[in-house]
Amino acid sequence: MADDDSHPPDGCCELRAGQISYGPAPQTPAQESEEAAFLRPPEIFPHLVWLGIAATLGYLVALPILGFFVSTVLFSGALIYLSQYRNMLHIAVLSVVFALMFMALFMRVVYVALPIGIEPFARVSLAIMSVIGVS
Repeated sequence: MADDDSHPPDGCCELRAGQISYGPAPQTPAQESEEAAFLRPPEIFPHLVWLGIAATLGYLVALPILGFFVSTVLFSGALIYLSQYRNMLHIAVLSVVFALMFMALFMRVVYVALPIGIEPFARVSLAIMSVIGVS
């Protein structure tokens, strides 16, 4: 054999684990999915956008009736669910924590009066207000 036959031209093949493969090296699945994410347009779910708008309008209607706390728990839970997260226990806990944090922020830090709703929801709002120290 001549020396020219033992060395292929640059870039035409690759030696791996005792095998010769011609062409570029295959990519790992992570590299392929990363490149595909840049080449493929993002998925758009217009029905979820419209449901989010409907939930926001429903929140605005429910706010004076149900009060800030109850309305915010329902609204944030609906938005988390619409974002396709399906663990209902996590959704419930996150919604209540979110509503409590915003209620405390608005009433104790910013001093904004929030709607308490009509009976029986007003009792829930007043009980929450007493727990967070707002009279």
